[in-house]
Amino acid sequence: MSNESPPFYRTQYQIIAEKDTSFCGYQWTKAIERGLSIDGPRFLGYYRSEGQQVYYRYYSNCSEREWLMYDYSLESGDSVYLPFNQSYPQYADTLLHVVKEVYYANFEGVERKVLRLEMDNNFAFFDDFDGEVVWVEGLGSTKYPVPAAVCLMTGTIIPCGQGRHYVQCIQTQDSILYRHPFDPYCSTLTTPVVFPDKDDLKISLSPNPVHQGALLNVQYQLPLAEDWRLLAYNVYGHLMETHRLPVRQDSGRFSLSTAGWPAGVYFVHLVNGERRLRTMRVVVE
Repeated sequence: MSNESPPFYRTQYQIIAEKDTSFCGYQWTKAIERGLSIDGPRFLGYYRSEGQQVYYRYYSNCSEREWLMYDYSLESGDSVYLPFNQSYPQYADTLLHVVKEVYYANFEGVERKVLRLEMDNNFAFFDDFDGEVVWVEGLGSTKYPVPAAVCLMTGTIIPCGQGRHYVQCIQTQDSILYRHPFDPYCSTLTTPVVFPDKDDLKISLSPNPVHQGALLNVQYQLPLAEDWRLLAYNVYGHLMETHRLPVRQDSGRFSLSTAGWPAGVYFVHLVNGERRLRTMRVVVE
């Protein structure tokens, strides 16, 4: 999943379904979020399916609220109340949505029902907030598939699923279920890679410090694997540069341009899949 903020910053997250757990009389799946700007996994809550409905809860305490997250049985013209940020005093904890369109589309060889919903309120807090929700049956929202209490019950600015979030890929360990039509990003690893100790990963950046606008030279020697990337962030967590290393080449060199990087401190992460394996500090003068 990706989140973009103007004018060019970008952050990627992964939402991962962990093992099922039982409480409150149901089987629930725990969801966590991982991202390169997040220190460790972040808990998102629990979800469960019941027929064509999917329900969500943040707390395992059975006295706490359970929310309807998806209802794939809806048809055009139907309406449903969906969770909404409670920090806006003029609105309740749910808002009425109306199904504006229902159609079927092919996703990775499987025909699925698609529902386009709109809020039954003519308002917008920001240009980003369009009030539209798109569901794909069996997959969820194409913007942000799993809500979290931080979106529903705290003072966040933009509610869950809004803003510039969009899903790039949905996949299991064995197959890909959904790819964004214009910006897909799916892991292509079919067998696990055995990584050496972090100290054995050979990668260097020079010169460091580097003059603003000059080239930062990268030399590396890594295990032969897919999905090696270098990602450069500023101290505010904004992604400045992404470079994907060649799939069938375990060593080499290339250069990153620092044009457009203001003077300051940057962190360059060596990652493979969801694993951040090395972080290097770079100073731009």
